[in-house]
Amino acid sequence: MRELTRGRRRAVTATALIGCCVLGVACQKPAPDRPARTVRDSSGVQVMEYSDAAQARWNVAGPLWESHRIPSAEAVALHGITAVLGVDSGTALVAESQPARLVFLDFRRGRIRQLGGSGGGPGEFLAITWVGRQHVGDGFLIFDGRQKRLSPIGQDLSLRESIVPARVASGTGAIPDIRGQLADGRYVASSALLARRSAGSSLVRQPLRLQLLEPDGTAGDSITTVLGDEALDVGGVVMRPGFLKRSSIVVAPDAIHVADASAYEVRSYTPEGRLARIVRLPARNLVVPDSALVRVRELDASILPNTVHLPEVSGLLLDDSGRLWLGRHALPDSPTEWTVIDTAGMPSATVAVPPGFRLMSVWNGLLFGVGRGPLGEETVQIFGHEWK
Repeated sequence: MRELTRGRRRAVTATALIGCCVLGVACQKPAPDRPARTVRDSSGVQVMEYSDAAQARWNVAGPLWESHRIPSAEAVALHGITAVLGVDSGTALVAESQPARLVFLDFRRGRIRQLGGSGGGPGEFLAITWVGRQHVGDGFLIFDGRQKRLSPIGQDLSLRESIVPARVASGTGAIPDIRGQLADGRYVASSALLARRSAGSSLVRQPLRLQLLEPDGTAGDSITTVLGDEALDVGGVVMRPGFLKRSSIVVAPDAIHVADASAYEVRSYTPEGRLARIVRLPARNLVVPDSALVRVRELDASILPNTVHLPEVSGLLLDDSGRLWLGRHALPDSPTEWTVIDTAGMPSATVAVPPGFRLMSVWNGLLFGVGRGPLGEETVQIFGHEWK
């Protein structure tokens, strides 16, 4: 009888232990934002696919500063803003197109310095298409897309020796557009041309060619990637949506990140041009209501009259912490959502910026971009963000 009791005790004890283990496993908190699937193919490319977007949301506060409210006697009217680069919590480098010039703007004192003006001479610009930071040095890089000229400048907007990139060695004779600088001093450039398959055939836009340039502008290694091919008939009418071709490229000191408007994903390349990682986030097929089509086309010329769906990507940015900000297109008068992707490829947060605000850079925890003032004029705005 005693042995039977001992056996029952053992059974009860074992059952209790198993129950505790089951409860312990059930009560463990799942790791947040864990990728749905991570694979590494035979070429060593890390593919990270997520079934859900980031759960954390950052609140946007502000605007903290607006250029049309600067308490200064000097007029701070800005026209045709093409780039806003945050410098610190109270200053920004602004590129205008009318006229083509750079303005160093202090939100406490107004316009401090400016450089340029429309023209082709030293220190003049025809079309400022890209503004970035030097990863070698402490200044900025300004690229004139019409003159195909790169102008390094100092923090005081002093002009340094300009560089004209070499023509790409692809037989097209094109001069590429510079998109950024790597830590070793080389530049990343891109080019895409229209060509005909044969005489009398339709025009086809060639794949976007990423080109590495040496510090003096001479051509180095090239990377070719197709970002949504598009065809045109002989009359120049686009047969496929133009936004499939549009790309966003940001260059970190040690990586090249690419996103195009056809999929909500980021492809990352090494400085040697090897594809290293693909981060894929949930796709969206947003149909544009007929009532909003006209407004959508006004805001984005690449949205064609026969297009009924919004493209996926509106932009790609790199902040000073090395995180990527991937933006979604939004309907007019709707907030634009940006997914923040950390350096490990994990979507860590979602940020919704106010309707009508064009986010152009993230620096020191602040969001720099362009909005509209009370009279409809362009104004540089700064927003703050914080964890919800």
